[in-house]
Amino acid sequence: MRKAKDTASRVRLANAIAAAVLAVAFLGHALLGSLAHLEPLPAPPMALLWALVGVACAHAALSVATTVFMWRDTERPSSARKKRHQLLKWVSGAVLAAAIALHVAQVPLFGLSQGATALVLLAAFAWHGWAGMKSLSRDLGASPALKNPLRAVLYAGVGACVAMMAAAVL
Repeated sequence: MRKAKDTASRVRLANAIAAAVLAVAFLGHALLGSLAHLEPLPAPPMALLWALVGVACAHAALSVATTVFMWRDTERPSSARKKRHQLLKWVSGAVLAAAIALHVAQVPLFGLSQGATALVLLAAFAWHGWAGMKSLSRDLGASPALKNPLRAVLYAGVGACVAMMAAAVL
């Protein structure tokens, strides 16, 4: 992990740590939830789930701050390409937040079953992870070249969830 030097770097590092914690926790929750379709499991500890909602809110707030730092950077002004990518991360994050809210409220999306709604949630998570993986690896101090191996791990976890959900239906 890298050492943050200025305020913007510290905020990016804190945001990256929050995002990494959320990604691991999300995949763990999704894998256990998918496994529950095959084998009954005890209910998850609600305090932990709500703590992760708090981390997600912190991630959103820190993302606002990092975006503001990026837009106000006069030493390295953002290119149009970087601004478009930032917009993609915001749109994918908003879609993911909406899917999570529906999941928490147990509201079926467009009349779909809870399983189909979970698939939409997994797709939104994969999309947001794809959009943010380069930033995540860079802000954690790892090589941006790690984005594709990290994306592969993300997709393997999502694929495992889908496979377990499909096995429960078959």
